Amino acid sequence: MNTAIHYNCKIVAILALLFTVVGLSGLTLSVSAHNPGAKPAPEFELEAIQIRDGGKLTELTPKVLGKYHNEMSMESTRERFVSQGMTKSEIEKTIDAQYGGATGIGPCGLGVYRAVLYASDILWDGGIINRSELCVENNWNGGGSRDYSLYMTGTSDDVPGVTEPGEFTFVSNNAIIPIDIDYPQIKKLSKDMGIGSMSYIISNLSTGKSVELSLSADIIPLNYFENRRVVKFTQNPDKQIVDEFNLQWEQIRDNLLLLNDYELFNEVDEPPPEVPVIPIIVLGGLLLIILIMWLVSKYRRF
Repeated sequence: MNTAIHYNCKIVAILALLFTVVGLSGLTLSVSAHNPGAKPAPEFELEAIQIRDGGKLTELTPKVLGKYHNEMSMESTRERFVSQGMTKSEIEKTIDAQYGGATGIGPCGLGVYRAVLYASDILWDGGIINRSELCVENNWNGGGSRDYSLYMTGTSDDVPGVTEPGEFTFVSNNAIIPIDIDYPQIKKLSKDMGIGSMSYIISNLSTGKSVELSLSADIIPLNYFENRRVVKFTQNPDKQIVDEFNLQWEQIRDNLLLLNDYELFNEVDEPPPEVPVIPIIVLGGLLLIILIMWLVSKYRRF
């Protein structure tokens, strides 16, 4: 009897260990935005977008906007699960598995972030944006792309501290779509997206000046859009395609975090190389010393 109990305890312990491993692996799948299997983003040093709203200056970073995107996406997912009749405990367990470790920092949000960051120095003095003057026209149909735009322009009631919102236009296939469209509808609209969808118009409403930007095809891996359609819109996609898509997704995200503006956008030219000032000063000093020594030696002869 004792042997049987001991044997059963071993089985229970093994099963518990297996469930723990499976549970933990599920919790670590979505580690960057909401793309299961993606690795964490690398360390990055991007400038913050500076927004002035009602006299208060706020710095927006990918981490701040990613957190907002996470919260909005999780709330939408909860509402969908409730409509499906799931219990509260089932919902929270599934949410933890899907969003555990997620930062909300993904390609679609980073694209519009880099566009606004670049345009801010051109359209506003000192690069400080007055939120009421900011207009974002965004053609990239993605949940993060929409949520980042909402936050920067302050065009959602969920964005804290907004007193003077700007304007946000969400575009799909050359048609304006509601900015409060739900995530499943955004996903449907994104099915046939290509490099032409990755474009933006950032405007200063007070001056009427705008900056038009489109992402370079060079930062998008070959077959990315084909793989995306397979992974996002088919049942049980091939694991090899899923793995390849995850690597491509990470590469685009990392490009948007780490590359220079002229490497990201077709409309931005590479700046001319900087002239090394210190070597010129040193060389000039040496030439001056040689000249003085020559003059001294010359006049000593007389």
